[in-house]
Amino acid sequence: MYRRIRQCNFIAGNKPYETEITPLIIMSELQDFDYNSATAIALVMLAFSFAILFIVNLIQARNTKILKGGR
Repeated sequence: MYRRIRQCNFIAGNKPYETEITPLIIMSELQDFDYNSATAIALVMLAFSFAILFIVNLIQARNTKILKGGR
């Protein structure tokens, strides 16, 4: 019988609340069965990621337009 083992490793600092990474905070909230906090942190992280992607896309579109001779 084949059994799959799933593992996820986090590399973070050793100072609580100073050098923790966001996925580690989410996992600790899930282990404490605090699903609302884990969901809120994940949604903030998702919104931040979309904002960064949108800004990078705007910068790339602007630079492409400039390189093609437009302003």
